[in-house]
Amino acid sequence: LKEDDPPQPIGEYGRNKLEAETLCLETMKTKGLEVVILRPSTIVGENVIDHQLRSLLKWVAWKLPLLSIGNGHSRFQMSSLRGCLSACLLAAEKKEAAGHVFNIGADDPPSVREFMKSVRKLTHNPFPVLPVPAGPLKWVLAALDRLGISTVPPRAVPAGCRCSARRSQK
Repeated sequence: LKEDDPPQPIGEYGRNKLEAETLCLETMKTKGLEVVILRPSTIVGENVIDHQLRSLLKWVAWKLPLLSIGNGHSRFQMSSLRGCLSACLLAAEKKEAAGHVFNIGADDPPSVREFMKSVRKLTHNPFPVLPVPAGPLKWVLAALDRLGISTVPPRAVPAGCRCSARRSQK
């Protein structure tokens, strides 16, 4: 996504984030407060690991098959903690950043399928990446999330997701 693409928040969490951004930008206009919106992707670094990544690593350690929602063509974006901190400092230093929105992440992140295949190869996981239809997945993810072993929180599966469940390549 680009900074000027229309926002399409997923779930209550995404809607709340967008509302907070709107309030901050409105405050800038009405009160003169300088505001910069930073939208980091999944942040990873020393002693910082995302819930989804932590769960994925558990599945890898347990030698379970890796699952992708639908056909796995969506992109998996990560940002380093160091890169996010640099972006925060740069946003604070540069006056011309005020009033703008910046996405923090790579220009060409891998697809979920590519990412999972890399994890599988690096960890010598013997199972193929398995595509799972999005529809019934929400209920399964909710149960796995309660057990602490879900690789994806249920809120990450958009309502009405029409992900294809074609067989994934190894």
